[in-house]
Amino acid sequence: MFAQIGSDSLFTRQENPGTLIVLDEQYRVVGSVGEKRIDGRRLDTVLGRTIRKLTADWTDNPDTQREQTVFLSAIELARIFPLRGPHGYQIAVYVEPYRRRATPLERADTLGLLPSEYECVRLLAGGQSIAEIAATLTVPVTTIKGTVNRLQRRLKVKSEVELVATLTGHRRPAAPLADP
Repeated sequence: MFAQIGSDSLFTRQENPGTLIVLDEQYRVVGSVGEKRIDGRRLDTVLGRTIRKLTADWTDNPDTQREQTVFLSAIELARIFPLRGPHGYQIAVYVEPYRRRATPLERADTLGLLPSEYECVRLLAGGQSIAEIAATLTVPVTTIKGTVNRLQRRLKVKSEVELVATLTGHRRPAAPLADP
């Protein structure tokens, strides 16, 4: 329906509900799909000015046509990218909610990690080996190995890499956490 969308396509954003707005060269709304329907023929002033500023040179120089991201507010962001449809050059604006990713410390609290377990995984994420972590924390290597193995069982992960990914929010735990 909306022709070619860049490599980071709308279809990869389905987990983040938002609104796709398509504009013509004069920044008039051609169509919109999503949570919010854009009834007017023009965008609101803040979004409209932002899009005009970011895309001013797109018609003159096709090399400058690339996806751009801009924060509209603390809870909303817009991705702006060029479209080439059946009616020529168009601008796509994808407005979506912004969700801040939890910090590793917040994730550790959510996952129920003890401070010593968090410190162990934090050092592991920093690239230290089990032996280096033991030396840093001045505890036996077997204590660190036991902590890592216990966390892997609790979080239902198979490797140290998955353990770190779970703490940093790049992977969800496989199942609800068991008590320590």
